[in-house]
Amino acid sequence: MKKWLKITLISIGLVVLVFGSLMVFSIIPLIGKNTMLHPAHEAMYVYPHDKGMTYENVTFSTSDDLELKGWFIDPKNSSAPNSNITIIVLHGATHSKAFMLDHYGLGFYNLDYRLLFFDSRNRGESPDTLLGLTWGIDEVKDVKAAVNYTRHQPGVNASQIVLFAESQGAATILFYTAQYNDVAAIIADSSWAYGDL
Repeated sequence: MKKWLKITLISIGLVVLVFGSLMVFSIIPLIGKNTMLHPAHEAMYVYPHDKGMTYENVTFSTSDDLELKGWFIDPKNSSAPNSNITIIVLHGATHSKAFMLDHYGLGFYNLDYRLLFFDSRNRGESPDTLLGLTWGIDEVKDVKAAVNYTRHQPGVNASQIVLFAESQGAATILFYTAQYNDVAAIIADSSWAYGDL
């Protein structure tokens, strides 16, 4: 009888261990998936006025009715040759317009470009979506909305709009230009490859 009990207890222990391990290894990827698709929003730690730039807080709508937040910055010298070029700046997956402003804002501003920094869906001050980050697929709608918004701003030469982005934002603008031919140039810094793109 003791041998039977010992075998039963060992069997139950093994079953609990196997199912417990399966549950743990099933939950860990879900937790990782949630943080990858819905990363925490980066705080707005810098604003254009902190860099001595005159700007306007702007909001524009995507084709799926999201209200995206951005900063529209006029060129430092509106009579400079570069002032007819507008650069739309897009961040990577875990950053926001504040990060891009902090790293690239003054450089572009001092070269007299007109600028639009904006937060794509699920980032910064822009709203979250149920799907979360789609790694460029739905974010193309955000770029389209930014281009449409920019095109209709006073002083903007619609034929001189440039897209600049890094990381996941760079992948997004590559997706965008595969679908649309309405910008003068793109600068895609450190994109990742996807399929035949």
